[in-house]
Amino acid sequence: MYPDDRSQQRRELVVTSVLAGLAGTGIFFFLLLVSGGLFLAVLIALVAMALVGWLHHCLWGRKLAREVRRTDDRIPPPPRRT
Repeated sequence: MYPDDRSQQRRELVVTSVLAGLAGTGIFFFLLLVSGGLFLAVLIALVAMALVGWLHHCLWGRKLAREVRRTDDRIPPPPRRT
């Protein structure tokens, strides 16, 4: 075949993505059944923590990063040794 064939690369990507999704779904449901719902509770807690962190970054993190960048611009460079 042709090594640079775009359609074959797309097919490989789609097949890989579908197989990974199916395997991930199967593993998720297996863990859900084995843990009796504890796995789902832990997963929900992790997602909630990530959302709180993202919200914190949106509200305060960007402003703080800009402020730190501005103060860093005003710091004079250290004296050069010759």
